[in-house]
Amino acid sequence: MNFYRRTQKEIQTFGIDKKSEKIIFGLPLYHISFGIDENKKIRKARGFFALGQYASGYIVIAQFGYAYIFGLGQFIIASLSIAQFSLGLFSIGQFSIGIFSVGQIALGLYTVGLSVYGKYIYSTNREDKEIIEFFTRILNFLKILIKF
Repeated sequence: MNFYRRTQKEIQTFGIDKKSEKIIFGLPLYHISFGIDENKKIRKARGFFALGQYASGYIVIAQFGYAYIFGLGQFIIASLSIAQFSLGLFSIGQFSIGIFSVGQIALGLYTVGLSVYGKYIYSTNREDKEIIEFFTRILNFLKILIKF
C-alpha cells in the first residue's frame, strides 16, 4: 500500500494565509489567516477586511479580534461589535459592554437585555422612556438608510 506521507515541515505548519497586494489605510485590502506558521505560532490576520482565529483591522470576523469599524466573532472589541463577549460603542452580545449595549448581560449608558446595568434601561423589570425614544430614533434613521 502506498500511503501519503507528510514531511516534517508539513506537520509543523498548517492552515491558510492569503493577503491582498492592494493596500488601504496602511493595511492589505483583505487578509485571511488560519492555522500555525513555520515558527509554530498561531497565524494572525491583519487587513482592512480581516478573517481569522485572531484578527485585527477595520472590518473583522474572528474568534478573537479588534476592529476600528465592525467586528463579528466570539471575543470582539470594535466600534460596532457583535459577539459572545462584546465590547464597543454599539455592542451586541451575550455579555455586552458599550455605550449602547444589547445583551443577556449588558453594561452601558443605554442598555437592553435580561440582566442589565446602566443609566437608561429596558429589561423585564424596568422600561425607561429615554431608551425607547433613543432606539425609535435609531430605527427611523435605519429605515431612511434602507430606502436609499
